[in-house]
Amino acid sequence: MPEIVHNATKYQLEIVATAEQIQKRVRELARQISTDFRGELIYAIAVLEDGFMFMSDLVRDRKSTRL
Repeated sequence: MPEIVHNATKYQLEIVATAEQIQKRVRELARQISTDFRGELIYAIAVLEDGFMFMSDLVRDRKSTRL
C-alpha cells in the first residue's frame, strides 16, 4: 500500500478507483449528458478546487460523443 509522509507523520493511502475506472465513468457521464441535453447549449462550470481537471475530461469526452 502506498504511503506519504507529511510533517513527519506517515499516512497509508488506499486506492479506491483505478485511472481506467475513472476514465470509463467520465465517458459514461459524458454520453449521458449528450443524450439528455441533445441539441441544447450547455455551460460547464467547475466549482470545486482543482475541479477543472475533471471538467476538462468531461467536456472533451462529451464533444467526442456528440449524437
